[in-house]
Amino acid sequence: MPGLSDTAATNKLFEVLVGTPQLAQSLNIDLGPLIDISGVAATGSGRKVVGAFLNADLDVDEITAHARGAVEIDPDVETIFEIGGQDSKYISISNTHPLDFDMNKVCAAGTGSFLHDLANRYGINIVDEFQRIALSSENPVRLADRCTVFIESDLEAYHQKGISKTDLIAGLCYAIVYNYLNRVVGKRKIGKKLMFLGGPSLNKAVVAAFENVLGRELLVPRHREVLGAYGAAIIAQEKRHNRSVATRFMGLDAVANDKMHYIEKTCRTNTGCTNQCKLKIYDFSGRKRIWGGECGRYESAGDNKGIKENYFEQWQKIWQTHTEGICETLEKKPLMEVDGRPTVGMQRALYGFQTSVLWADFFDRLGFRLVLTRPTDSRISSHGTEIMEGETCYPVKISHGHIRELAGNVKFLFIPSIINMKTPQGSGYYCPMIQS
Repeated sequence: MPGLSDTAATNKLFEVLVGTPQLAQSLNIDLGPLIDISGVAATGSGRKVVGAFLNADLDVDEITAHARGAVEIDPDVETIFEIGGQDSKYISISNTHPLDFDMNKVCAAGTGSFLHDLANRYGINIVDEFQRIALSSENPVRLADRCTVFIESDLEAYHQKGISKTDLIAGLCYAIVYNYLNRVVGKRKIGKKLMFLGGPSLNKAVVAAFENVLGRELLVPRHREVLGAYGAAIIAQEKRHNRSVATRFMGLDAVANDKMHYIEKTCRTNTGCTNQCKLKIYDFSGRKRIWGGECGRYESAGDNKGIKENYFEQWQKIWQTHTEGICETLEKKPLMEVDGRPTVGMQRALYGFQTSVLWADFFDRLGFRLVLTRPTDSRISSHGTEIMEGETCYPVKISHGHIRELAGNVKFLFIPSIINMKTPQGSGYYCPMIQS
């Protein structure tokens, strides 16, 4: 990295662990006797677990880490596209600092792991063979780009029609691009200097697809697959310069020989909660850490730092205020009529959370009574899974369970096809499963 001295990256190790972490052992063998580690930072979606295991000095969120690393490479960068293994990110930079960002953590389409899984399915080496095949295509197919289910379905359909593997893989690259631009970027501004980061940015075919669609060149720097880690390391270095404190890191040899165990436990802190979160309780040689809860109650039980504001309860109170007297909840008995008004059933899932107040008022003025299903529980979840004939995401499966609860228990069923909803950024398109 020209122009860099104290912040130059001297070594990197990028491994796909697949549940068998060997990174510490590899680092200890290769670098242990050669380096003196003065600080450790963790970043990425697993930074809390990894940071606790390493006794890291700090953990850095992914947005901050990627922005810091990118600015160190090019201070004039204005926009960052980052596609990781489990999620994708858009970051807008102004005066070397993050100004705006968005993350797609819900849909797996377009992520590195999705690309890797499909490459394995077709027997293609993701490292070099994938890009070579895609770049040789002259007629890439146009695949659905909004959902993994539809992308996979289109690939299979085209494959059965005899479309060449070359055109299928090239089409997949374009699907990745359109999925990212539609789901993550949307109508957000793309600056003049655009940097592409993450594992898929190593794939020349994906880079070429982005450049063809956008009609411009992308910056793809060295170390782009680990630039978040690079940015986190710089932040750790800066903090050490500002505060003369010893690192908490125990050393590569100690980490390589450390033991990690974990058990899973269903959270029972709140008996009224139906989430049934699967908590992972880690033990790092006597240092216990807990992750996996949606609300943090289990982790903070008995701790004065527990949650002081319950925004779910506040939202529920606001909702009840606006729906009192015009909306009912379907329990065990059918509700064909309430106060002489025929009932209209709607699921308490997907769009039901956002729009139930609107529809309750709408149907009340028409002389009907809106009836919602009860909050999702194990019965609704299992019913939805049982009746699904195709493979979909879990929220869509659950919604089928809600509809099944309503069928035959209300006078009318209301299942609207909602295309989009206004958001602060403009129109927000719903998933095709909801649109249809």
